[in-house]
Amino acid sequence: MIDGEPIGPAYTKQVWLHFRDFTTSDPTAMYGTSSMQVTTIQCIYGDPSLIVYSPEWHAPVPIDA
Repeated sequence: MIDGEPIGPAYTKQVWLHFRDFTTSDPTAMYGTSSMQVTTIQCIYGDPSLIVYSPEWHAPVPIDA
């Protein structure tokens, strides 16, 4: 999110990094369920296109009254 990406794509990238199957040399292969039978379900509540921070944003300049 610090690069100005929306929450949805940024989160998806992190999930992919954690669950990617490096043993197959296939960049799209992901591990299945955990061997310990632990189920994890990722969920984003709200708008996945929300941008929390963008590096090009600047603080507004106050207007003198």
